Amino acid sequence: VLDQFSVGMVGSTPFSTSLLTRAMAFMRKFFRVTESHAASQQLPGHVSPAAVDAVRRVKERHESRLLGIPGVVGVGVGISERVAGRPVIQIYVKEATGALKRALPSSLDGVDVDIVETGEIVAH
Repeated sequence: VLDQFSVGMVGSTPFSTSLLTRAMAFMRKFFRVTESHAASQQLPGHVSPAAVDAVRRVKERHESRLLGIPGVVGVGVGISERVAGRPVIQIYVKEATGALKRALPSSLDGVDVDIVETGEIVAH
């Protein structure tokens, strides 16, 4: 359990995980963003696991650049809400302002991009 939250006990070896890495891991769990749904049994029957895996590879190539854009809080792979069964790259933003939407691509390497507004994240 402690490893899952990157927490150590007093006197244990300190962890070297950066704050950003821990924050991104939390965001992925919080928003249920997965690296790939291809290996998951949760894929709808009409979605091609090979297509999802191809989209995941495109996402991985562009993820660090996208996360460097102010306002972007996560990047994932999901299923398009516009085209049934089409896997897309989802870019998670706190607030989808006009300026941020213009700064984000509508596609990457031929893969459609959906912008997902997450709203305010409040830690309790």
